[in-house]
Amino acid sequence: MFADYFMNRTDDQLEHIRQLIALVVQYPSLLDVQAARFGNLEAELRAVVAEHTDTDEETDMYPWLVASAGVAAVKAALRVWGASDADGRDRLVKLVQEALSLFSAGLPVPR
Repeated sequence: MFADYFMNRTDDQLEHIRQLIALVVQYPSLLDVQAARFGNLEAELRAVVAEHTDTDEETDMYPWLVASAGVAAVKAALRVWGASDADGRDRLVKLVQEALSLFSAGLPVPR
């Protein structure tokens, strides 16, 4: 789901995302705006997870944790990608997939 989103962005859209990341890093006062956007994404994801698992999106822990973990994975991938010199969607998609895989595997300690 998340990887597909980034695969379907144009080069201009990806550059815009990178510039937004750089602005938040440079101006931490923008973190509230970024947090609100990620909060909206998390709420949408929580509703989808609840629907697919027949759980309550407000009172059951599962949709909250899955949505939070998914958004955390995307945030981490975006920060690593934004801080690197690597251009292009392939690197970003790989980072998103890696982050989600690490959560799926139970966050094993790297060796």
